[in-house]
Amino acid sequence: MGTVNETKLKLEASKRVERLAKVAFNEQNKATSELIEYVKSQQGHQPQISTTTAHIVKKFIQGLSAIKGNKRVVFSASLCQLLKKFECIETSFVCSCIEENYASTFQVVDNVSRDIARIVGWMTLVKAQRWPSLSLEYRNQMLRNLIHCKPYVQVLSTTAMMEIIQQAPCDDFKQAILPHLMKQFNIGWENCTPDRLTLLLVANKHHSSAMVQIVKKHWQKDQEDLVSEQNYPMIADILGKCSTCNNGMHPLVDMVLSRVTENSLDAVNFWKNVGIPIVTSKIGRSKAGKLLLGLNILQQILPHINTTDMMSAVLDQELSSFISACCALNIDKDTKKSILTLVGKITQFAVENEEVQLEVIKCLVNSAQSSLFNNEFNLFLKQTSSTVQSEYMDEILKTLVGHPSWITSNSDRPVGVIKQWCSKQVNYLFSTVDSTCCLSILQFTFLHSFFNIKQKSKKIPHCIVLSSELEHHERKMLSDTCFKLISKLLTRQDIGVPKLRNMNEHLDVLYQLAVYVGKLLESTKYVELVKSDVSEQIVKEWKKLSETILSIHTKKSLDEITDSHAFELLFICCGLQLFTDTDNVQETLQDLYVCYKKSTKKRKSAASLDEAAWIDVIVEMLLSMVFNDNFLSRVIAKQVMTYLTDHLTSTSIQLLIDALKQTRSNESKMVGVGDDDDDDDDEMNSDDENGAMEVDEEDEEEDDDDSDDDDDNDDDNDDSGIEEEADLDIPEMLKQKVKAALGDAAGASDDDDDDDDDNDKDEESDVEFSDSEMMKLDDVLASAFKSMRKGKKTEKQQEQQLISFKTRVLDLVEAVVKGCPTNVTCTSFIMPLLDLIVQGMKKDSDMVLGNKAENVLNSLCKQKQMNVDSSLDKDSLFELCEKLMDYTRQIPIPSFVQTVGKACLYVLKIIMSEDILSPRRSRSKPSKKAKKTEDYKQKVVTMVKTAVINLLEHKRGHCKPAFFHILLTNHPALYWELNEPCMKTLCDSDAKVYLRTQAAAFLGDIVTKETGERIGKEEWDQFTVKCKTAIHNLIKNITSEKLNKSLVNELVSLGYSIQSLYPGVKILEDEDLTILLGVRSKIDKSARKIINKLSTHLERPPNEQSKKQKRKQKDNDDENEEPSPKKKVKTGNQPEKMTVNQSSKADDKSQSVSEEKSPLSNKEKKKRNKKNKKNQPEKMTVNQSSKSIGKNQSVSEERSSLSNKEKKKKKKKNKKDHSKKEKILSA
Repeated sequence: MGTVNETKLKLEASKRVERLAKVAFNEQNKATSELIEYVKSQQGHQPQISTTTAHIVKKFIQGLSAIKGNKRVVFSASLCQLLKKFECIETSFVCSCIEENYASTFQVVDNVSRDIARIVGWMTLVKAQRWPSLSLEYRNQMLRNLIHCKPYVQVLSTTAMMEIIQQAPCDDFKQAILPHLMKQFNIGWENCTPDRLTLLLVANKHHSSAMVQIVKKHWQKDQEDLVSEQNYPMIADILGKCSTCNNGMHPLVDMVLSRVTENSLDAVNFWKNVGIPIVTSKIGRSKAGKLLLGLNILQQILPHINTTDMMSAVLDQELSSFISACCALNIDKDTKKSILTLVGKITQFAVENEEVQLEVIKCLVNSAQSSLFNNEFNLFLKQTSSTVQSEYMDEILKTLVGHPSWITSNSDRPVGVIKQWCSKQVNYLFSTVDSTCCLSILQFTFLHSFFNIKQKSKKIPHCIVLSSELEHHERKMLSDTCFKLISKLLTRQDIGVPKLRNMNEHLDVLYQLAVYVGKLLESTKYVELVKSDVSEQIVKEWKKLSETILSIHTKKSLDEITDSHAFELLFICCGLQLFTDTDNVQETLQDLYVCYKKSTKKRKSAASLDEAAWIDVIVEMLLSMVFNDNFLSRVIAKQVMTYLTDHLTSTSIQLLIDALKQTRSNESKMVGVGDDDDDDDDEMNSDDENGAMEVDEEDEEEDDDDSDDDDDNDDDNDDSGIEEEADLDIPEMLKQKVKAALGDAAGASDDDDDDDDDNDKDEESDVEFSDSEMMKLDDVLASAFKSMRKGKKTEKQQEQQLISFKTRVLDLVEAVVKGCPTNVTCTSFIMPLLDLIVQGMKKDSDMVLGNKAENVLNSLCKQKQMNVDSSLDKDSLFELCEKLMDYTRQIPIPSFVQTVGKACLYVLKIIMSEDILSPRRSRSKPSKKAKKTEDYKQKVVTMVKTAVINLLEHKRGHCKPAFFHILLTNHPALYWELNEPCMKTLCDSDAKVYLRTQAAAFLGDIVTKETGERIGKEEWDQFTVKCKTAIHNLIKNITSEKLNKSLVNELVSLGYSIQSLYPGVKILEDEDLTILLGVRSKIDKSARKIINKLSTHLERPPNEQSKKQKRKQKDNDDENEEPSPKKKVKTGNQPEKMTVNQSSKADDKSQSVSEEKSPLSNKEKKKRNKKNKKNQPEKMTVNQSSKSIGKNQSVSEERSSLSNKEKKKKKKKNKKDHSKKEKILSA
């Protein structure tokens, strides 16, 4: 009885230990405390260690060999706490457990884990202050093993020695520890290793009286500390060797840096004499290790740098360039992580000191590689104060316009490269500064983009310094930057600010910018326009424009979004673009004035046609803007469309739909497409122009390659025969261009050339040319052929242009969809969007367009609020549903069918939803509306029911089942009428299995709790009876040979759904479950789970045993099995018994002989084991090893630590040993 109780206690203790290893890091202390309380309750007041406590200590020590997770650390800390709390745990017992674990894990885990587990166990003893209680013999053994350890545990051994030196008393250190270290300490600086210097520093700090003579004789003759300026060269050499450690994390690094701090040494001097030589030295196996070591040192000396001079001395040009380059290059993860940590440390340290922040910015910006340091540098900028950001922004703006700045004065990079980088920096900082700073940046960039400062003026912002002469491309870069910043302002959403307030603040910034521009145009004494030829037009137009903007701004509502927001944005942005494209913008403004005037009329006096007219003109204008390559125009168009969604009419929607349906044949009729390409190129950003030029060059190279290939093909054709040339089809356009290029040499006409009778005359009338004339003809002919090639390229460009235009139109459609207008607006987009999705599936070039259309359609179908206009003709939506159903028949792709199903579900929701009061219609009576809504619901059910019946009767042109699943699962109670045709098909013996499967699936969709509550208990009971009968009739005919997985899955799922809704109802009887258990191995996993859950009270068939039962049965059969005659013949000459010890003597390399080789009884096996123990006291047999392994639950984890190579070697060795054993046994 006592043995049973001890076994239970050990199992409970093992569970608690394993549970401790699995807890989260932040809960480890709590779990350790609970375990200690458990040990305390088990130990009681016993003076000797209890069985449970001893078992837990052994489990902890065994867990030190584990390499998975943080088991080793957790077990070491918990064991240390146990040793401190319970003095009854003798030190000798712990030492014996450590050595036993070290021996028992031989050939089970790798040597590294064994050695680490042993050293960690010793460190745990030392930390628990058990060093004095260790025996002298064990101390010496421990010291010898730690000092003369293997290289892979050198750092850990040094850490353990540090703990021992710190814990040992002075006399104990002098007598027991120092003799083991004297040989190393007497060598001095010569070939000193990091471990030796570490132990020396620790010993000199804690036992200075014992170390005085040694240090003075072999290390430091004067009285100064070992870590001093005169020893920096040796220290740098020794620290450089730490780079071979794991990420340079050697205890010597922290120790040396702590001594630098304690001795109040100059941190900058230490970095220059120690840190930089480490980074640039050739000591160490890997360059990454030296970099990590140097960065680690730099991180730890940062807190001691408290002035700008010290920061500039540390972050010099070389180090800053190195950091910038490392962040951009594809270096190892550890180095990049260390650099990012360094940047974070610099940020954290410089947060409270704005001067240091600015100095760090100067050091990093002036480095040679600062252009590569964008992301990490931006992270640092985000942490800096607003004052520092403002000062840095001022320097950037000065650099952009050519004013003196420390950015250009201390940098060797070209000015153009610096300005491009500054433009990117402005773009980033613009998203972090407040509205006032945003306005200042926009004013500055706009001023220097289009104006020259003639005279200084303090009244006009940013006119304090005369502007230098800027080149055209520099002003272009400034104007592009200004318009990009405006686009960023319009799309910026400040965190924690409501959307309406955010929009009003941004419009206020643009309004203040417009006021500033008007002030510049009026101050002709101080500034002048760069484009003097259009200055009068701009001034005249701006005067009228500013009055309109002022009236809109004062009347604008701040409580809701109205059309005033849209017109203010349009007028301001069109006015700003007057300075880039004066003529076209003037025409746009004339239309805009008319639209604004009509929109401001009162509803009583305004006709509906007038309202439709102005919104239609605005939509045409927006379509023209999205066709423009200017990014700002596209952003404005999308924003304005968001503001005007409530005013859209059917004509406006049709304009958007026509734009989505555009093809190359009617491209010239498209709104905005008829513009000249040259005009578009002028409006493109500088980046877009460069990109276009690169694309054109690539296209030309490809065309050249194609032309070369064509020439080669022509040569081959010439060799094959001349007759093939007559079949060539030469375009008429090419003929005309070649004739025009040849002139008189082209001949009189094609007819003359084709006439065989006139060949002699043509030969006589050939025109002879000089070499110079032939060269001219070559150039003309080359240009003629090049124009044809350019025509092909233009077709590709037009196709790509059309795709990009449709993508931008989809942005407008998305804005309409997200603006939540009435659903009469949105349903018109469904078919065009589906057409684009199909187009993207058919053609790879349209794939992006199709994906964009699918995203817009998904956004439309996810709308929860149904804003149905009472003017909507819902009967017309049934035709749309029919088209959607027909679409699934034409393209039966599963993903597309699902998309169409969602769209149809959205349309049906609109049909069945309540109408809202139309803003353009009179009120309607609610009673009629309610009645009409119920009629529409019944009509929807009839339509879906008819389609499902067509599917179940397998008529031609039926929809896919996935389409109906989407409808039924969203409104199961609505489609309850479908149970009759589905049940009819399920009970029909002549119906195909596929149709029965779909009928069962449809029934499963509509079987919900909502459905049961709606139809009533009586009708639901009748349905369950029918369903039970149908399922039983189908299951009783199931056999392993006659089985359909899909049908069985649906039947099981249907029956379980009904039973789970109403537990009192039992659909699947025991008879059915027994049949299903017989074929459960051949059906899907989901159905097997249901069957297992419902058949817990039933016995499994003999062929359905679990894997564990099968394995156990197989083992029993193997034990009772008699050896075959062939085996008896082979092993007839061998002795009756052969111990494992004898086998190992026959072959030293062999491990064990399987017990299955000799069929022995249990008594004989026990006798053999006892004999092996007597014959082999020192060597551990494999049987004993297996017993010790059985006690250790972490063996499975330890075995996984073997590398693949070691496993392969072990397999090969086992094969050789096995063959040798067979030879020995057969002898």
